[in-house]
Amino acid sequence: MILRAASALVSSSLHDGRPPTQRELDALRTASVTYVRQLPRAQAGLIGAAMIMALMRTDQLDEAKQLAEVLVTGEPFPGDRDLPLTVLLAAGAALAELNIGLADGVTALRYALRIEARARESGDPRWWHRALGLLAAAHAVNGEFADSAAARAAMDEIVRAEGWETDRAEYMAAVAEGIEAFSRMDEQRAAALVPRMRRLVETDPSARSLADLLEAVALALAGESAKSSALATKVVQGVTQPDGPGLVRGQALALQAFLLLTGGEPLRALTLLQRAQPSPSHFICPAGLRAVAFLQLREDRQALEATSACKRRKVDHNLWSLPLVLLTRALAHMRLGNTSAALRNAGEALAHAEGSRLRSILRLFPGGELHELRAFAQKHSPQLASAMQASREGGEPVTADARQLVALPSLTKRERIVAMQLRAGLSLPRIAELLFVAPSTVKSHTLAIYRKLGVHSRAEAVQVLERAGFYEL
Repeated sequence: MILRAASALVSSSLHDGRPPTQRELDALRTASVTYVRQLPRAQAGLIGAAMIMALMRTDQLDEAKQLAEVLVTGEPFPGDRDLPLTVLLAAGAALAELNIGLADGVTALRYALRIEARARESGDPRWWHRALGLLAAAHAVNGEFADSAAARAAMDEIVRAEGWETDRAEYMAAVAEGIEAFSRMDEQRAAALVPRMRRLVETDPSARSLADLLEAVALALAGESAKSSALATKVVQGVTQPDGPGLVRGQALALQAFLLLTGGEPLRALTLLQRAQPSPSHFICPAGLRAVAFLQLREDRQALEATSACKRRKVDHNLWSLPLVLLTRALAHMRLGNTSAALRNAGEALAHAEGSRLRSILRLFPGGELHELRAFAQKHSPQLASAMQASREGGEPVTADARQLVALPSLTKRERIVAMQLRAGLSLPRIAELLFVAPSTVKSHTLAIYRKLGVHSRAEAVQVLERAGFYEL
């Protein structure tokens, strides 16, 4: 029974697959891990992959993750090159899908790339189609829209070559296409995706909440804010699918906040986001949306504080949401008079936007904030102003090199360490204790910093360094 159920669920993820029965899903969700590990390796691999998938179908992501850690280490079922290729593909696909559900696009991409190569070698178009869908979704979650589009184009080639129907979406490819449609504010693409998703729901009820979310996105882009918000609320509350994917519910909540902010209701947006937590790698990043609300309320320092954690983890922050974080920081710094930090953050926002063109982000500022920033950029960096205008108009942005927009003071390594401590308000003797040097050494470094900056006090030094973006590094 359990092996038959596993085969049914794995097959259901392929083109023209049919969902397993509720009895089969229940059998997989309640199967004993101890029992499964005692089975022959090929059977255990297939059943383990299906168990992970079954848990994900009811949004039991924590349980699925724990199961993956028990059954899988490193490469899917390492050392089992002699296993049937179908088992290796099923295991890799389950792990890629799990990490997409967890919004861990980096890990998902690692698995997706591996199984895409194996699926292509297998000669089975159904598995190659499935692998490409996972690859498209992983790239989209990472904010890599050009690569995601390339994977979807390869899927279309397979569909044409095999003569498959084109009026039904593939789940993972729909995730990718929905993300990109919203990012580009592409109303036509979003609207065209909705009926294909509804057709998918007819054969795969687990896609219902995703279909509702994508319809809510299409309504938002069509200017039907009230209808969009109502449908997004149903997704968040699980009205039509109580066990819908948590990632989909998180995106629906973000859409609700987006609609409130574009409608100029920052206080309601802050209330809505009060308990919202970021997903791994900040694919869903409430901090950026909170910062927009604070900017609309002219609470500029609060906007910086809201995104301070995102700034600290900028290297591994999701590329899809990072441009919003950087742009809000640019606006806040501009208003606070921190010129270099504002220019650098704005330049980085454009550099990280890739193919998204910032169009969805730009709509979050209905109160003239971006007009302020463009006027500011025109005065200090015409190149950056041109890039912003191109992004707003929907053309390819002329990427401004943020490194060319910043002129940080030329300080020695030791002087930079002391400069960091100056902002903390510590006395020179205390700084000397922390650095294990004599107070006279700290005083000498401090005077050198003042001389290089052309100032005469600690307060002036800190102010100049803030405006240069020194403390943002």
